[in-house]
Order: sequence, then structure tokens, then C-alpha cells
Amino acid sequence: MGRPMQIPEGNPYSLDDHKAVYKALITRLDTEREIAFGTVGAALVHSGMKERFGYGKPKPFLEHFSEFMTFIDRVAGGVPQRWVVLHRVPEWDTELGISSANASAGQMVGACVEQMIGTSASAETTGRETTASEPAADSSTENPTIGSVATSGMAADGASSNATLGADSVEGGASASGFSSEPHSAFAASPTHLAASVSASTHPAASASAAPASESPAAADAATPQSIAQSMAASDKYRAAPIDEATRAELEPSFRGFVFVPYASADILRANVPPATDINALLEESWSAAYAEEAFRAFEDKVTFPIAAMRSDGKTPIEASIQRTWRENPEHKQWYLCYVDAKAPYVSRPRVQIEAPSEEALAVARTMASTEEYRSQPLPPDTQAQMLDRYSDFVFTTYSSRAIIQDSASGVDVDYLLEESWMAARQEGALRFYEGKVVFPLNAFCADGVSPIEASITVATKGNAENKPWYLCYIDTYAKRNTYAGNHPSKHLEKFAWLGTWDDFLGELADIALPELWDFEDGDGRGVRINASGCEVSPEQEALDSLRLAGLQVVSAPPRLASPS
Repeated sequence: MGRPMQIPEGNPYSLDDHKAVYKALITRLDTEREIAFGTVGAALVHSGMKERFGYGKPKPFLEHFSEFMTFIDRVAGGVPQRWVVLHRVPEWDTELGISSANASAGQMVGACVEQMIGTSASAETTGRETTASEPAADSSTENPTIGSVATSGMAADGASSNATLGADSVEGGASASGFSSEPHSAFAASPTHLAASVSASTHPAASASAAPASESPAAADAATPQSIAQSMAASDKYRAAPIDEATRAELEPSFRGFVFVPYASADILRANVPPATDINALLEESWSAAYAEEAFRAFEDKVTFPIAAMRSDGKTPIEASIQRTWRENPEHKQWYLCYVDAKAPYVSRPRVQIEAPSEEALAVARTMASTEEYRSQPLPPDTQAQMLDRYSDFVFTTYSSRAIIQDSASGVDVDYLLEESWMAARQEGALRFYEGKVVFPLNAFCADGVSPIEASITVATKGNAENKPWYLCYIDTYAKRNTYAGNHPSKHLEKFAWLGTWDDFLGELADIALPELWDFEDGDGRGVRINASGCEVSPEQEALDSLRLAGLQVVSAPPRLASPS
């Protein structure tokens, strides 16, 4: 149920600011139920709200938006916890084009207690950019890579722990944060038939040979959880990594009987199966088949099993991994779903055919090259030597970065855009160096229609599918203010000194500063006087000023105090 919106006087944020935060949260999270505070904070980071507003801590920031959210504070096990309940604002839903279909996919799970962890911890650092997690060379390593998400043991307080959520999003609609970006329609899908009924709306790159279940019931019946489990159990990949007897003895026939499912893991899985799929039923049926067929494989301290749903290639089953719980979770289960691998096998892309960048791309690069931000951050010579003429000759583009560009610049050919923009940036010298990354502008614009989107590349310390030495690690779609950051005094200080976040740094200075009472020249005279330039007024100067105010002429004064009478 929605409620009318009234922003109280004195609130530092405008109506448009409230609407922006409202849209960022309401399209990613559930409404009218308790959500862990850490989940809300992560949603703000991944929706760009932290970059837009530059707040230090999410708690005081969100308290300015209490008109459409309620905060619940409680103590469990001696640990303070904060929960948030979001409320719909019908008039804003209409104005912003938010329908009930845009509600978070978590509404289909029910009132389970979600836990969300991930790259939000690294995103809290100072600076405008946040580096995405680098893709691992092989999905079999079970590191959080392209299309894969790893979550840690869930803390009962909802705080982020073990920040390992991969920044490369799952192909098919899941973002790096683990929030689903796909709307979900209202039809239900049977888990038994998921393997042969991969939704085209969820998997735009799905093979055309994967016909819907309604068109090919025989194919749907053929790809049962049992047949998938049997096939995977017989594969070399599973046979080469059996689980030990002690671990096998801990596993139970009922998945939900001993495994906790974090919200983030469920949402990643949901983003890669047909809409309205019952995730709990899918996991239970898949686990039951794997348990019966011994379709388990071991990797480090995890147990991996196949899910009765295919990746976007329509051929390879999605896999999930469980791990022993190392921190208490809301359901007090001994294991938890820690990882979902929905990455499709990599398909090489054809080389972009381009001879020269367009005049429009050159104009964008020329404009950015002339800014203080670019002129003050040149590439080091050794980095400059590694830059090749063609972007695709040395840079690997991750799925998540590709999806962000596609979402921000709808309808563009991402490969062509990157290639053309790189050529223009090289030609006009629109390259800058920021915290180990090379940043260049794209011939595409942020939501303000003025600020170019910027891309950042960095050295690939791990392998990638194309064995490229660099990879696209960050896309900046934040619409910049009128004044470039290079003109700010704080940025000049940050060039040679690391002070931590400004909120923490200034807070520490305030804590150690001695209590002082300051007073301007026209104040009440109770504190230390300072002039309009912020300089302290000395006792001598104050005495001379008093004489002048009394109508007396000062004929002799120390040179440093002398001034026209």
C-alpha cells in the first residue's frame, strides 16, 4: 500500500533527489517487508547513488529519506541490527514509469531473511571510480567470474562479510550486486522442464535450437533433473573431483533441510531461469536428483552440483555450490548456498571493421582532452608504451561492462563503440591515468546528455577468455557536475597524499582538535576573532581597531599591523 509523500522543510535533498533514491531502491528491492540494512546500502552503491551524492556512511544519508522508508533497530545476541522497510509512493510510480512488474524478484521468494554481500565494501573507498572484479581464467576454479557469483557465510546482523561477490554480472540479467535487473512476469514454470525451456527474454543469446517447452514437450520431458544429474555424474569433470566420505556423510536428502539460501544467490539463479520460477522448488528437485545420482564434485571446501536449468547456450547446466557455514545465518543451517555459476561458454566476437573514427567521436575526445582532469593526469611512459592502436588487439571486454554500456547507451554496437572511441581517444590524446587504470571517453553520453561515458582499462593479472593483457574493468556513467573534479583543491591534495575517505579523515581531525570558540569581526566578541579571509585577528590588531572605532587616529603601529585609518 502506498502513502502520500511529503518532504519536510530543512531536508538537504531535493524532490528530484528523493525520486532518484526511491527509484534506485524500489526497482531493486522488495517493499513492505524487512530488508537487511547492508542490502539497502549495496543497492545504493550499485545503482550509482553513492557516486551521485558522495555520502560517506549510508546510515545518516538514508535517514534523510525516511519519508518512504521505515527503520527498525533491534538487538540480537547482543549485536545491534538495523532493518529497513520500503514503502511505495503511487504518484511517483506513475511519474517514473515504475510498475508492479519492476518490483524486486525477491517478492517471489516470500518473506525470507535476505543477506547481501559483495563489492559494495570496495565501492565505499574514496574516489570516483570502483574497479570491477577481474575475470578468472577458468570457470572450473569457482572464483567469482563472469556470470558467476560467490557469497560468504551469512551474518545474522546483515552486515557485509567476505566481500567476494563477482563484479562481472550473470549473462541474462543479474547485476554484480546480486540484484535482478530483469522484470518478472506472472507465469509459473515447472522446474522439471527448465532445461528445455530457457526463456528467450531471460537469455537473449540463447540458441535458437532450444525450443520452448510448449512447442517441444518431448524435449522438455527428456531433459529431466535425473537425466541431467546422470549426465554430469558421468562426465570427466565430476569423476575427476569426487567428494570425500566425511563430507558425503554431512549431506542430507532434503536441500532446504540443511542448506541456507542467501538472497543474493537466489537472485542470481532467478535471473537465469524463466520468470516466476519457484527457486526453492528448483533447488530441491535439482539437489534430490544429484543426491540420488551422486552428481557431486569437490572444489576446495565446496560441494558443487548441477541445476535442472540450462545456461544461455541451451546446452550446459547451471551449477551451484554449497559450503559449510562459518558464521551464523538466520535459519541456523550448517551449510549455505555460496556460489551460482551461470556463465555461458565464451564465444569469440568478430573483429570490428573500422578505418577511422567519426567526426563526432573525435569531437568528444578532443573536448575531454582539453579538460583539466585529462591534462593533469597523463599516462606514465611505460603505460603509454603498452597502448596499441586497436582496442580489441589488447583489451578484453567483460560481460558485465558490456551489459552496462548496452544499458546506458541503448541500441549501440558495443564492440564498434569501444573500438571507435579508443581510436578517437588515441588520436586526440584523450587518455588519462587514474589509480593504475587508463581512462578514455566513449562516444556515448550519460543521462544528462552532456557528460561522456568513460571507460577504464587495467592490466589483467589473471587470465581471460581471449588471453588479452588488459581488460575493461569499469564503466563510469555518472553525470559530472559543471565544475570538473580536477579544479577542486582536494583533488590536488589526493594526487600526492592518501588520506583515506574525507569523512573519516575530517572526522579524525575533528576528534583531536582542541575546543575553540571562533568569532568573526562583526560577531559578539566572545570568541577568537577572525577576519573575512579566515585569518586570526591578533590582540594588537584588535586594540588598534578599537582605537579607530573610538575616532582616534593611529599615527604609529608595527609594520605588520599598519593599515589605512
